[in-house]
Amino acid sequence: MSAGLGVEREQLVDLREAIVWLPESASVAERKAAEMLSSEIKRRTRALLPISTRMLSGRPHIIICSLDKLPHLDIHIKQRLEAIESPEGFVVEVSGAQGERPLIFVCGRTPRATLFAVGRLLRTLKMRRDFLAVEKGLNIVTEPRYYLRGHQLGYRPKTNSRSLRSRDL
Repeated sequence: MSAGLGVEREQLVDLREAIVWLPESASVAERKAAEMLSSEIKRRTRALLPISTRMLSGRPHIIICSLDKLPHLDIHIKQRLEAIESPEGFVVEVSGAQGERPLIFVCGRTPRATLFAVGRLLRTLKMRRDFLAVEKGLNIVTEPRYYLRGHQLGYRPKTNSRSLRSRDL
């Protein structure tokens, strides 16, 4: 039976009861990333995902951390992060390493990369009112093509903005 989201329900992991896990030594960027994830999910689905530094049994966990704080749950996640050259590279992966409890790793090489990973997870989640899920086979490993992440670089008189003058107000 289709979930109405282009994917069969059997291929989805229900995250409505998930816990957002952070290491106790999480940086400010990692904490902000976890807060952003939790608040955006609540706004879009009404599901409240608690943020915790402890693992609880039987519930899915969304693990948000950078490489240096990665828990020893799934060794291949660490190997994949170490293979990324860019400090802004990240991994977003659903893992069944803990048996019945799905783990969703949202991990970057650095805390800044972790923030980008959370943004990618938000774009990947299947969300609607009272529904929150992720595909079981999700496996994203990426890094920027260029060292600098930029929106628009250039010096020319045409910009994508408009200046406000006092007469416009």
